[in-house]
Amino acid sequence: MPNDEITPKKAFVFANLFLTLTQRSLSAVPSGLENLFIGEVVNEPTKIVDLNERDLFYDYPVALNGNRLGTVRVAATKLLRNPWVSIHNFL
Repeated sequence: MPNDEITPKKAFVFANLFLTLTQRSLSAVPSGLENLFIGEVVNEPTKIVDLNERDLFYDYPVALNGNRLGTVRVAATKLLRNPWVSIHNFL
């Protein structure tokens, strides 16, 4: 494994940490996103690859009671300045 790759296991840790920090840091949750901020990250990522088929991102589902609410996206490469993380929601 090249030195610039992030393993799915490490990315899962980043996804959990980022969602937890976000959930705890907001004093008010934006309307319509309440469930996203009490959901949990599921360890079943979808891999997003670049044109050379190298791993680019891992998309980890955020679910509550079996319903998928959104995604935490984590960089799969340190070339994007580790850890690059974002939250996406489904409306």
